[in-house]
Amino acid sequence: MQSEIRWLKCGDFADIVYEKADGMARVTIHRPHRRNAFTPDTVAEMIKAFNDARDDASIGVVLLRGANPQHDGKFAFCAGGDQKIRGEFSYLLRGKIVLTDMQSIGIGEKRDIET
Repeated sequence: MQSEIRWLKCGDFADIVYEKADGMARVTIHRPHRRNAFTPDTVAEMIKAFNDARDDASIGVVLLRGANPQHDGKFAFCAGGDQKIRGEFSYLLRGKIVLTDMQSIGIGEKRDIET
């Protein structure tokens, strides 16, 4: 007979739920209204949770999952980056550019090089 895992909520996050139990950590992307699409805030929260799990010697495994079901009853792990906050070439967070499409600003483009 299996016993139920009793997850303990750790931290106060807006976009994720971070929990620990019995040598495990669990990070849940909790944006079901956007099919768990992530934003720069979501990424920052996940980094904080993963760093905490890494630094906790009692944690041996980290589980990553998406909150489900979605508002329409369907299931989605993560739809990727939230396109509603994406500007023409970058992700915007509270009006500031935080992630940029490097090719749009000329980095990573193929160029002819004169020798």
